Amino acid sequence: MEKMNMNGGFLSNLVNKWVLGSCVLLMTLSTAGSASADFDPCCDQVCDCEMNNFSAYVDFLYWQVNPESTEFARYNGISSGATTAATAGQVLNVGCDFYPGFRIGALLDLGCCDWDAFAQYTFLIERRTKSQALEPKVNGIAPLIFNQGGMGDINLAKGDWHSNMNVVDFGLGKTFNVHCCYSFRPHFGLKATWQDYKYDVTYDRSQTTTIKSRDRILMHSEFDGIGLRGGFDAEWLFSPCTSFAGGMSFSTLYSDYNTDRSDLNMTVTSDVEGVATKNLELKERFCALIPVLELYAGVKFTQDLNDCYNAFVFVGYEAQVWYDALRFIKVQNVSSGVNNYTFTQGNLTFSGLVLRAGVSY
Repeated sequence: MEKMNMNGGFLSNLVNKWVLGSCVLLMTLSTAGSASADFDPCCDQVCDCEMNNFSAYVDFLYWQVNPESTEFARYNGISSGATTAATAGQVLNVGCDFYPGFRIGALLDLGCCDWDAFAQYTFLIERRTKSQALEPKVNGIAPLIFNQGGMGDINLAKGDWHSNMNVVDFGLGKTFNVHCCYSFRPHFGLKATWQDYKYDVTYDRSQTTTIKSRDRILMHSEFDGIGLRGGFDAEWLFSPCTSFAGGMSFSTLYSDYNTDRSDLNMTVTSDVEGVATKNLELKERFCALIPVLELYAGVKFTQDLNDCYNAFVFVGYEAQVWYDALRFIKVQNVSSGVNNYTFTQGNLTFSGLVLRAGVSY
């Protein structure tokens, strides 16, 4: 009983101390807030303009591009028999890597209740190649994307990926000056895009030291879409020239897809390709609704020039997720009659550095 009382007293004292400390902290913050309301250095702006009439900027983007569901081969990982342990293996894909891009944009004050009109254009192009090779007659690589059965193990598997991204955002925004050091700007409008995806997969199977059979799977998808876009920007000024800035937006794009696939087989003699035989050619056109999520955050530095002109620099991080944007044709294994793994619907993600420079007046 005494032990229970001791524990109960200890918990009671702990709770009381926590409540007392919370009250002191709230009172301190309240006092600090009242003092900053009387004088806040971040509210002392040199420029007397209430809102810039026009802003223009250019962004340097260095983004990691990650196309999902690009697996094209298996390397080891399966045992040779029911009683044999499997060696460690891996699934091969094109992976993700960083690539440069750019964005240009402008914002125009409409001269009414802090409303503005904005537009921006984003461009990024990237290409990469991943491969795995073995010596002739050495087994261990198995294909994952093919339409002909009985290929067996191969000596070379290679995936070539190429994408081209063009995006235009435009619409209206309204700035709410919640505090002299904090502004909140919801916006709405449209997002339009035209993108191009190419994915070529090559499989080589050695027959002799100089002759090998080559299968090439050529996949191509053109993606055009437009839809509603909405979100918000926020900025917290913590000194006369420096602020934290961030925001998010969400879009739903009604999109038109044109996708095709061609499978070729050829004989390669002393690294010279022979005449190719096309054993599959398919095309498909369809529509889809593509959601897009965008997030960004960073630090903005503004410097007044003369009169009401100023220049600004923004350094931050941005991430975009294009849900189910990667869609290619999936085919059957003609020999076994079962579905082979090629592509399911895959996301396309962009994330990385944003370095912005602009001017306002």
